Amino acid sequence: RDRLFAERQRFAPILPPGADNCPGYLAAVQLRAAQSVELEAWAVLPDATVHGDIIEIVSPHFLRRLLKLEDGDRMEIRVQFS
Repeated sequence: RDRLFAERQRFAPILPPGADNCPGYLAAVQLRAAQSVELEAWAVLPDATVHGDIIEIVSPHFLRRLLKLEDGDRMEIRVQFS
């Protein structure tokens, strides 16, 4: 997590039309869980949040069910910079 936030300037900025500041960053990622299932998804790193450094994962898949995830489970996230 810390490494991703340190490199967030390499992510694509999320800029709403007319915005003066960037509310977050977006990057394609690969997810790998203990079962060696790999999925493509997107990581969203909000620039300002009350929850601290949070990484949100966006995917068309129901990741918790597909990867058999529960709160607190660890995952490997690989960022695909272009």
